[in-house]
Amino acid sequence: MRIKTSISVIGISAIVAACASSAAPKDPRFIDGFQPPAPAQGDTQIVMPIIRGIPAASEATMCTYIANPFNTEMDIVASAGLQSTFGHHLLLMDVGMQGTAGDVHPCADADMSHARFLGGATDAAQNFVVPDGIAVRVKAGGNLLIQSHWINTSTKPTDVQGVINLTAKPVDLARKPAQTFTVYSTQISIAAHQPGHVSTDCTFKSNIDFFLLAGHEHAWGTHVKIERVTPSATLNLYDKDWQPDYTSAPPRLMFTADKPLSFKAGDTMRVTCDFDNTTDKPIYFPNEMCVGFGMYFPATADIDCADGVWSQ
Repeated sequence: MRIKTSISVIGISAIVAACASSAAPKDPRFIDGFQPPAPAQGDTQIVMPIIRGIPAASEATMCTYIANPFNTEMDIVASAGLQSTFGHHLLLMDVGMQGTAGDVHPCADADMSHARFLGGATDAAQNFVVPDGIAVRVKAGGNLLIQSHWINTSTKPTDVQGVINLTAKPVDLARKPAQTFTVYSTQISIAAHQPGHVSTDCTFKSNIDFFLLAGHEHAWGTHVKIERVTPSATLNLYDKDWQPDYTSAPPRLMFTADKPLSFKAGDTMRVTCDFDNTTDKPIYFPNEMCVGFGMYFPATADIDCADGVWSQ
């Protein structure tokens, strides 16, 4: 299973809620209770069609195909995704000529096989601003894919919706294109009323520079650690006692184009997570997760490393 079909990148994995004041007139494009702010001047707002009837006490990962709004290649330098109640994450991806604009259905691996991250609201990418000298590049034409994840904890079916605001600039070849890099474990099995622990290693096939690094767990997570392991040393990069609000807004380490976080070919990224299952039932992946998420550059494709297996 690719990470994008379960939490979508992760890390790239978040609720970004926004409510207008009661005095603001209701925009008829949006469902009741969802009134995201207008985009900043010069930005592009993508409004996701309403998805009707997410069943009670269930989760759904939906794929919505839309026409690419850009008629020329652009550099995305910032994005913000906003979801209605019960949103977990919202991702915008370039899929070229795949799919048909207007199609909405539960996501499958086929939807994600050639998808490339552009922006949105993931756990590591809410109100996402790319450092100077870097961008996420989108080509003209074709289709884009919105992957949205919803967890309806209520007792009734619910309608849901989201928007993505993009700051896009004309392509500047001096900017280095960036994509996502995700390390995660599917080997999560936590017995009822017991602690849990999992660790996964990803050995790098090539030199990679990051400008962002973050972790991701869900409600039963208690700790995330990300380390760089080399033949000579182990460096602790990210070591966080997990807090309830981190699921939607995790701590992020940010770097710059001239001072990135660097991994060399043969280095290993080790992601280690602890959990506490307070429920009466076992918990498995993907209801709980252990993820290390980064944005790397220069790049042309997203990379997933699941249980140590590199996707490229």
